[in-house]
Amino acid sequence: MSVLREKLKALFKSKTKGYLTSSSHDPVEILRLSYRDLLRLARQIDAHADQAPYPHVAQLLRRMASEKRQRAETLKEKILSLGGDT
Repeated sequence: MSVLREKLKALFKSKTKGYLTSSSHDPVEILRLSYRDLLRLARQIDAHADQAPYPHVAQLLRRMASEKRQRAETLKEKILSLGGDT
């Protein structure tokens, strides 16, 4: 487990210079921040769906929000498998 974590840490360090808002290079922390952002985005999209002027637009937005929540769930599983918490 820690070998994977160290490999991910090295990968993130080399690939993300200047990209992340967090100064952390801990892969679990990066995944946790992405998880949080995806859930926030899903809530925002749901709010837009509630205000959508047409039913087909609301349906599309709700589908998009659902996809974001599914991706967040995938990240959550990965975070937990790496020993982190959400």
